[in-house]
Amino acid sequence: MNQTEKIMVQAGPEVIEVTLTPEKFPEAYKRKLEELMEQKAFDTEEEAKEWIRTTPIVLELVYKKDSGLFAIESEALETGTCVSPYSSLPVIPEE
Repeated sequence: MNQTEKIMVQAGPEVIEVTLTPEKFPEAYKRKLEELMEQKAFDTEEEAKEWIRTTPIVLELVYKKDSGLFAIESEALETGTCVSPYSSLPVIPEE
Protein backbone atom coordinates (compact mmCIF):
# COMPACT_ATOMS: atom_id res chain seq x y z
CA MET A 1 0.00 0.00 0.00
CA ASN A 2 1.45 3.36 -1.01
CA GLN A 3 1.25 5.80 1.86
CA THR A 4 1.49 9.54 1.40
CA GLU A 5 1.22 12.47 3.76
CA LYS A 6 -0.79 15.51 2.77
CA ILE A 7 0.63 18.88 3.71
CA MET A 8 -1.23 22.16 3.75
CA VAL A 9 0.05 24.62 1.16
CA GLN A 10 -1.60 28.02 1.28
CA ALA A 11 -3.00 29.73 -1.81
CA GLY A 12 -0.24 32.32 -1.46
CA PRO A 13 2.72 30.28 -0.21
CA GLU A 14 5.23 31.75 2.19
CA VAL A 15 8.62 31.53 0.55
CA ILE A 16 12.23 32.33 1.20
CA GLU A 17 15.02 32.51 -1.34
CA VAL A 18 18.41 30.99 -0.64
CA THR A 19 21.49 31.70 -2.74
CA LEU A 20 24.12 29.02 -2.36
CA THR A 21 27.72 30.08 -1.87
CA PRO A 22 30.74 27.91 -1.09
CA GLU A 23 31.44 30.03 2.00
CA LYS A 24 27.98 29.99 3.57
CA PHE A 25 26.63 26.61 2.44
CA PRO A 26 29.68 24.56 1.36
CA GLU A 27 28.07 21.11 1.23
CA ALA A 28 24.85 22.22 -0.50
CA TYR A 29 26.88 24.30 -2.96
CA LYS A 30 29.16 21.37 -3.75
CA ARG A 31 26.24 18.98 -4.28
CA LYS A 32 24.33 21.44 -6.47
CA LEU A 33 27.43 22.00 -8.62
CA GLU A 34 27.98 18.24 -8.94
CA GLU A 35 24.32 17.74 -9.86
CA LEU A 36 24.43 20.40 -12.59
CA MET A 37 27.63 18.98 -14.06
CA GLU A 38 26.33 15.37 -13.96
CA GLN A 39 23.15 16.49 -15.72
CA LYS A 40 25.26 18.32 -18.31
CA ALA A 41 23.18 21.43 -17.66
CA PHE A 42 26.19 23.62 -18.53
CA ASP A 43 29.19 23.22 -20.80
CA THR A 44 31.69 24.35 -18.18
CA GLU A 45 32.00 24.34 -14.43
CA GLU A 46 32.43 28.11 -14.50
CA GLU A 47 29.04 28.52 -16.22
CA ALA A 48 27.43 26.30 -13.59
CA LYS A 49 29.05 28.28 -10.76
CA GLU A 50 27.80 31.54 -12.28
CA TRP A 51 24.27 30.13 -12.50
CA ILE A 52 24.37 29.00 -8.86
CA ARG A 53 25.69 32.41 -7.81
CA THR A 54 22.92 34.30 -9.62
CA THR A 55 19.92 31.98 -9.22
CA PRO A 56 18.34 31.74 -5.78
CA ILE A 57 16.57 28.55 -4.75
CA VAL A 58 12.95 29.22 -3.79
CA LEU A 59 11.83 27.35 -0.68
CA GLU A 60 8.24 27.16 0.52
CA LEU A 61 7.84 27.23 4.27
CA VAL A 62 5.53 24.59 5.69
CA TYR A 63 4.47 24.27 9.30
CA LYS A 64 3.32 20.83 10.33
CA LYS A 65 1.35 20.87 13.58
CA ASP A 66 2.98 18.91 16.38
CA SER A 67 6.19 18.57 14.36
CA GLY A 68 7.50 21.99 13.34
CA LEU A 69 8.63 24.16 10.50
CA PHE A 70 10.42 22.93 7.40
CA ALA A 71 11.07 24.17 3.89
CA ILE A 72 10.56 22.41 0.57
CA GLU A 73 12.11 23.48 -2.70
CA SER A 74 9.19 24.86 -4.72
CA GLU A 75 10.14 22.94 -7.84
CA ALA A 76 10.19 19.65 -5.95
CA LEU A 77 6.84 20.41 -4.36
CA GLU A 78 5.31 21.08 -7.79
CA THR A 79 6.62 17.80 -9.21
CA GLY A 80 5.68 15.71 -6.19
CA THR A 81 9.16 14.48 -5.36
CA CYS A 82 9.21 15.39 -1.65
CA VAL A 83 9.50 13.34 1.50
CA SER A 84 8.42 14.57 4.92
CA PRO A 85 11.38 15.03 7.27
CA TYR A 86 9.12 13.92 10.13
CA SER A 87 7.39 10.81 8.78
CA SER A 88 9.61 9.82 5.80
CA LEU A 89 6.44 9.53 3.71
CA PRO A 90 6.08 11.17 0.30
CA VAL A 91 4.22 14.47 0.66
CA ILE A 92 1.60 15.94 -1.63
CA PRO A 93 0.02 19.38 -1.39
CA GLU A 94 -3.42 19.45 0.17
CA GLU A 95 -5.76 21.59 -1.89
